[in-house]
Amino acid sequence: MALDLDAFGAMVRTARERRGLRAIDLAVAMRWAGTAPVYRYERGGPDAPRPDPDTINLLAQVLQLGYADRMTLLGLAGHLPETVPLTADEEARLLVALRPELERLPDPTQVFDFRGRILAVNSAMFRELGHPDDLGDRWREQGVTVFDVAWDPDLGLADRLVDPVAARRFQVLRFILYNQLRRHETWYRELPDRFAHYPGFVELWRAMSERVADEDGGVGLIPVVHAPLEIRLPGGGTARYDVAQRAVHGVAGLVALLVMSPDRSR
Repeated sequence: MALDLDAFGAMVRTARERRGLRAIDLAVAMRWAGTAPVYRYERGGPDAPRPDPDTINLLAQVLQLGYADRMTLLGLAGHLPETVPLTADEEARLLVALRPELERLPDPTQVFDFRGRILAVNSAMFRELGHPDDLGDRWREQGVTVFDVAWDPDLGLADRLVDPVAARRFQVLRFILYNQLRRHETWYRELPDRFAHYPGFVELWRAMSERVADEDGGVGLIPVVHAPLEIRLPGGGTARYDVAQRAVHGVAGLVALLVMSPDRSR
């Protein structure tokens, strides 16, 4: 359970101000006797009251929040559990089951979990991009994430991105949209600090988070994240891919595929 009433209050205040509501306007809409409850919730701190689910649902309605924002408020108030990742045994069994399908895919493909950990890559990734054939196993053992691959040149891909700024922007945006219902969770809120050693990561994370918020949950951004990616090939020249994320069925959204389909229109 991720209880953070400071973050809860800040989110309520931001939503109220975004809608152009004064504290008294929110109090009237909530049928409170005065503005004191508004300020008690918004200021957070050790004495902040913990709102019940009915209060949060009404707040979300009054503030015209989308489903993901409402779930985030419920989570920050301690009413939603944190996502439980697959155990090591479950993960291993899943990868065994996925391997035949993964190898049938003709396009370079990564398997990653909801936290961004890369669990496997297929043979097409080795052939197309010149990576060693034990790459997936090594990345999994080392805990390499999708962010490391895009930022760390030692992993063999970051310095081959023709437009690294655009590639990273789309990657962060995809990740935020994928985890819309996990924004209250501790690991998610700690993630910007975890990757702060990559130049520009924190600023990009904040910018993409604000963009999703401005789009009322990012529904209008779904087509954007199926984005082009251009990579310099080991033997010279470049290859352009259409990158799309696909769900892995049967694991409740815990694992997904990132498929890089060659753009054959050129």
